[in-house]
Amino acid sequence: SSVQLLLSVQNVAVDNMGAALKKMHYGGGTVYNMKSNKKLSAQNPAPFDFFDQMSEQKLSMWRNGEQPMERTVVKARNRRVEVVEFATYEESLNFHRREFEKTVYPRIILSTVEMALQKMYTPSKLCSDLASVTRVIVDEASLLTEAALYAIIRRFPSARIVLIGDDNQLPPFMYDGKILGHEMAGRPALSVAMKTGKVPVVELNEVYRAPPSLVAPYNRLAYG
Repeated sequence: SSVQLLLSVQNVAVDNMGAALKKMHYGGGTVYNMKSNKKLSAQNPAPFDFFDQMSEQKLSMWRNGEQPMERTVVKARNRRVEVVEFATYEESLNFHRREFEKTVYPRIILSTVEMALQKMYTPSKLCSDLASVTRVIVDEASLLTEAALYAIIRRFPSARIVLIGDDNQLPPFMYDGKILGHEMAGRPALSVAMKTGKVPVVELNEVYRAPPSLVAPYNRLAYG
């Protein structure tokens, strides 16, 4: 069955999409927020991530530092059972996250662009799920580089791709056109796609923005 991939360049935007899906009562293993170990927090789970989908009892153990620090291994040759201890919290988290990912069959996967592309090169059950993606939706697409868009197209050749963003926003970063490769890496994918004239464009008729009085201090700090 088909899988939808909801992407953004930043983790905050990914979590915001997850929060919106929560309000629509998605769940039951149909949504998975795919994160790296460094972005996972038992103290503050993000919508639909590894910790968010734990039982309260297990989550309490991880929060209190009582997470499992060993696993059982059955030797293939002689069926001998051994107990192997994890050296670090990170090692335990990595093992249990991967074991959890074997048990879920999400129809919607949330992720950053970088994480989704990296996962495609890591043999796993979740990698097989990503191979079934039929639709890729990228939020905040003005922050997506042209090079990243090409990578998405190559990794998900059968998927329809939707870019959501504001073409008038600043590019992902300032590039030097005199340096080979900088332009492709720095140009926003949304602008490049629109300039081809071959991409259907749908204008939003209702947009929610923060009041100018709230963003003014940040603008002064960022732009002077």
